Amino acid sequence: MASMASEDLAFFYFVLLWPAGICKQTQGLKCCKPLTGEPAEKDFYLKGLYPSDISGNYLTGCNECSFNINEISGLEEDLQKYASNITCPSTNSTDSWKTLWETYGVCSGLGQHYYFKKSLELLKQIDMLSILSKHDITPTTQHEHDYSVAEISKAIKTETTYTASIKCSSNQYADYELLEIHLCFDKDATTIIECPVLPIFTCPAYVEFAAYSFKDTASKDANPIRMTNKEDSDDVEAMKDCNGRDDLITYSGIRIGGVLGVFGGVENEAIRWLFGAKNGVVQGLFKAENGVAQGLLQSLWT
Repeated sequence: MASMASEDLAFFYFVLLWPAGICKQTQGLKCCKPLTGEPAEKDFYLKGLYPSDISGNYLTGCNECSFNINEISGLEEDLQKYASNITCPSTNSTDSWKTLWETYGVCSGLGQHYYFKKSLELLKQIDMLSILSKHDITPTTQHEHDYSVAEISKAIKTETTYTASIKCSSNQYADYELLEIHLCFDKDATTIIECPVLPIFTCPAYVEFAAYSFKDTASKDANPIRMTNKEDSDDVEAMKDCNGRDDLITYSGIRIGGVLGVFGGVENEAIRWLFGAKNGVVQGLFKAENGVAQGLLQSLWT
């Protein structure tokens, strides 16, 4: 079962982000890499797939389907590449994904995994960088080279047959940079459509479409072992309602959902053997009444 779609859902705004538009606001053209993952350095990012009503208002907070990191298994690499938080100082992108899902995704009528999967598919399907390059609109390091907003809009219309809305950003020097491109999809998030309500943004006639780069910041490697905390445990009931399945699995009579979360869904044969083992010693570890063994298990969660 997917998250419940709002009765007011009429269509989706699909918003693409040009990273330089964020970086330029405060850091020149330098962005910061997130603490984990490798973001794309020469492409548009996914800002969001926003369920909207017929008047063009974003639908938010339709239910309490909490974000669960395990539900984006298999999508992390692409999300880190195309949906990273690249603001400075460096941070973790997971919080951004959590906010996107719990604020907007819960109104989409899509399960959490499919919501992010569909968003990434639309990003690749549109391939905005290629659309613009066909019309000689390419990122440039020559800051004096600006592009006409009308040119950008015309290029998108020519290639997609639909009208896009362009949003720009500026800094203290009044330099304007391409920031976002808004398109619309039907309520199933499958077919591009003319926006029922086209967002209107104030941009000058010409904007920069600048190349961007990242500051030299030390990235922390992602820890493949993720300990489940109380917040994860609290999410289990909501996860059953939002995704139509119970991720709690029983081994030797013990229901352990969080334990599998410790390993973040990794496909390691040794780990899978450990949990599936019929070895009395291993079973004893999980069923142990011995204070020492219990202490060992308790230490894993702290």
